[in-house]
Amino acid sequence: YVIEHPRNESENWLVQTVANQAKQVGIEMPEVAIYDSHEINAFAKGTSKNNSLVAVSSGLLHNMTLDEADAVLAQEVSHV
Repeated sequence: YVIEHPRNESENWLVQTVANQAKQVGIEMPEVAIYDSHEINAFAKGTSKNNSLVAVSSGLLHNMTLDEADAVLAQEVSHV
């Protein structure tokens, strides 16, 4: 699901982290999504750097530290 309005601390952290990273690299804020999977995974997609989405699995959120997740998100934002 795409996070329209963060519903909890984890979603808020995720959206804020992607927003900060997007700002650092000078792109528009991607949509941020979470998909249900026990696997630790993330991906980025989009038609341009100003029309994109960054998605993470629920497994990533539940099994990685914030520092680890931050590094994965930085990698995905760099793909946008």
